[in-house]
Amino acid sequence: MNLNSFKISSIKTKVTLSTLAIFIIGIWCLSYYISIKLQHDMTRQIGEQQLSSTALLANQINNDVLERQTTLEKLAEEIGETGINN
Repeated sequence: MNLNSFKISSIKTKVTLSTLAIFIIGIWCLSYYISIKLQHDMTRQIGEQQLSSTALLANQINNDVLERQTTLEKLAEEIGETGINN
């Protein structure tokens, strides 16, 4: 490369460096915006997943409690009938 063709004061060099600076700043701003957006989306998605898991677990616990309650009611009924018969 000829050193004379690369002059910092030339208009071609100024336009090229300005375009490069704008492009790099644009890419940096875009990547910053995307990282903020991605963090927000991941926070929301993880929150929804945790809520779904909690709801599923609560439903399972509720079913177990209802099953045990039904079993206890049947047992109490049988014990009550046995007590009356004796």
